[in-house]
Amino acid sequence: MKAFPFHKLQGLPLQFVLIVPFVLQIFGAVGLVGYLSLRNGQQAVNQLSDQLMARTSRSVDQHLTSYLAIPHQLGQLNADAIEMGLLDVRNRQTTGKAFWKQMQTYDLTFLGYGLTTGEGVGAIRYDGKTLTIDDWSAQRSKNADTYTTDNQGNRTWVVSRYDYNHFTESWYTEPLKVGKSTWSRVYVWDSPNGPYIAASAGRPIYDAQKRLLGVFGADIHLLKLSDYLRNLETSRTGQVFIVERNGLLIANSSPKQPFTLVKEKIQRLQASDSPDATIQAIAQQLQQRFHGFGTLANETLQIDLQGERHHVRVTPWRDQYGLDWVVVVSV
Repeated sequence: MKAFPFHKLQGLPLQFVLIVPFVLQIFGAVGLVGYLSLRNGQQAVNQLSDQLMARTSRSVDQHLTSYLAIPHQLGQLNADAIEMGLLDVRNRQTTGKAFWKQMQTYDLTFLGYGLTTGEGVGAIRYDGKTLTIDDWSAQRSKNADTYTTDNQGNRTWVVSRYDYNHFTESWYTEPLKVGKSTWSRVYVWDSPNGPYIAASAGRPIYDAQKRLLGVFGADIHLLKLSDYLRNLETSRTGQVFIVERNGLLIANSSPKQPFTLVKEKIQRLQASDSPDATIQAIAQQLQQRFHGFGTLANETLQIDLQGERHHVRVTPWRDQYGLDWVVVVSV
């Protein structure tokens, strides 16, 4: 091994020789402390992000579980009342008022029924706020009327008249197929009172002799779920959205709507086509990594979007009546 030429150090000042190693030690220590501080800071940020996402996921899960149980509970209560003869489905004036009264207590969008004869009635909030009564007969031309009501649920004025045939609606046909309580697929209705996008809990109804009378339905307007998500703490620093397994948006915390209008017709959106850039990018990344939403389970990952790191948590949500959704939280 070649020795270091000691004579080269003889020309250096003693002060320099003593100070330089000391300075190098200081820089090394400061650099190490800085690196460890940065790493600890990143770990702290990750932990806080994980805690916030976990708390948000739990809140959404609890809300969905409690809120989406109500339509089926009301379906059971009303089906029992009909079977026992406490509600006469042929008297649409009385039953419509009864459903109007129930809607004063429960924050749903529709309560009502369609009969095998083609007629039906229900209390409904098209805009999520204003409660009206819809009544339709078995004829097919302008057979449905929407009534405003007074504060006792009595009908006052007809505000719209339209064609309606519940035999073609999924909220009516799907419970009959399975013969029990179930969620129909999300259905879209271009109602005369504005966009109506609903998940409907339906169940067949029978008389005391177990003869089929029709189907009872209770709807939730999906825009109400979006309103709930927008009020979450996480929505100020990230996004929360709910999708079906086929990738179609159910609701989102973005100010932008989870649907679009094509030639004045409502069209639901894939999450990957959301007008919100963050939701769109996260959905596209999830689809690329996991080949769609169909098999997504509990996942936690990080995604870089336009120079920003997004922490993402994916949580499936299901119920006993057939819903199978995916909740995505990002901060």
